Amino acid sequence: MICWVDHGRAFVIKKDWKRLEEEFLCRIFSHSKYRSFTKQLSIYGFKQFTAGIDKGCFYNEVNNILLVHMLLSLTQSNNTLLN
Repeated sequence: MICWVDHGRAFVIKKDWKRLEEEFLCRIFSHSKYRSFTKQLSIYGFKQFTAGIDKGCFYNEVNNILLVHMLLSLTQSNNTLLN
């Protein structure tokens, strides 16, 4: 559903948004809407490529390792998927 792009500087959300909402968002975050998730990414400084080969991919100008930690910090503390 969510995977890194080959060059490792961005990630893409596959177009199966319904599955993402049902299987991931509702278990990790306090919401289950794709649109809310993308808004939250924006709040944390993620941008989306609008052209080129990476069109639709999300990126952040911060180091990628920090991105992973940032995403994990968005999760609820009682998350059983990360344990």
